[in-house]
Amino acid sequence: MARRFYFDLTNGSETIRDERGVEAGDLIEAVNEAQAVLSEMSRNDELSGSGAGWQLLIREASGPILQTLPVDTDVQATSHSTDVDPQHTDLHPQHRATIR
Repeated sequence: MARRFYFDLTNGSETIRDERGVEAGDLIEAVNEAQAVLSEMSRNDELSGSGAGWQLLIREASGPILQTLPVDTDVQATSHSTDVDPQHTDLHPQHRATIR
């Protein structure tokens, strides 16, 4: 069953909230989609000049942040689908249980 995930951008003092979200089967699929979005933004030069310290936050509508991805504004983004931790050790144990 697909779930809706939202990709917010933040630099700690400013947050750009994703109001539409994307449907994905699980968090791994959502992370892969988020990485594709970052790659597309990089290819379209939408990230240059935005400054350092930006992160993409993956969340569900009513839940906490599930995953954080760095936004590299200096390097051309590439696919990092192998970087997803299948054990989700980077997540709080409470959130790991929601990923199935």
